[in-house]
Amino acid sequence: MDSTLQNQWWSFSQPYGPAALYGAPPYPYRDARTISALMRFDGSKVAPYLPPGLELESDRPLGVVAASDYVETAFGPYHELAFFVKVTVEGRPFMYSPLMYADGEVAVASGRELWGFAKKTARMALVCKRGAWHFTAERHGQVITDLKFQPQEQKTPEEMALVDFPTLTLRLIPPLSGRGVPDIAQLVSTVNVKTPHINGGMVQRWSGSSDCVLSDTELDPLGAFKPVEMLASWMTEYDCDLPAGELVRDYIADNQPGR
Repeated sequence: MDSTLQNQWWSFSQPYGPAALYGAPPYPYRDARTISALMRFDGSKVAPYLPPGLELESDRPLGVVAASDYVETAFGPYHELAFFVKVTVEGRPFMYSPLMYADGEVAVASGRELWGFAKKTARMALVCKRGAWHFTAERHGQVITDLKFQPQEQKTPEEMALVDFPTLTLRLIPPLSGRGVPDIAQLVSTVNVKTPHINGGMVQRWSGSSDCVLSDTELDPLGAFKPVEMLASWMTEYDCDLPAGELVRDYIADNQPGR
């Protein structure tokens, strides 16, 4: 390896030099809150978002829409809207994330560059009114997601186990030439262990009911992720330390001569 790559002044992330956006993992998250809506998608509509080698469990695969308020993180405070669908890769189960939104500069850049989280920017808010939680995401002056959650009981729903699998993302870097195959195309798995808060001996997680309204525009075609069946909803308050990802598949290397 070139000795210059080992010098301590080498930036971990762009831009090069003393103004790097973020350092090396793991990344602490404290006092996070996430609302998760478990549902079934229409497999025929979700399938075009899946890279090669990912298989849906059925024609109505399990999916999750997750809305988060990250109060204190290594990337600063931000909100996030994430979509997941259950898939298998060579028999291994994952929750693949085809699309995300975030309202923090560092969160968007690091997510795309390190793991391949397909993040776009949006204006988001999570508020509580009269005991109910309301999450909205807006882009280009239009509300793209409106998620309402009504807590009903402080407990962990059994349905949570149905989607308790590592996250899977596609780290995709376009070709420098502007045409042809990507320079980088990697499936990355991330096991992000969340530690729920405990208060008075009770886990800070609530099950309840939710209603999710999604837009469907050319820039934000979320119609593919509209639920065909709502199964369960829950909200969790927790801490975690977001780790580095694990390479599951390297599409480019796998197609090199001799492989």
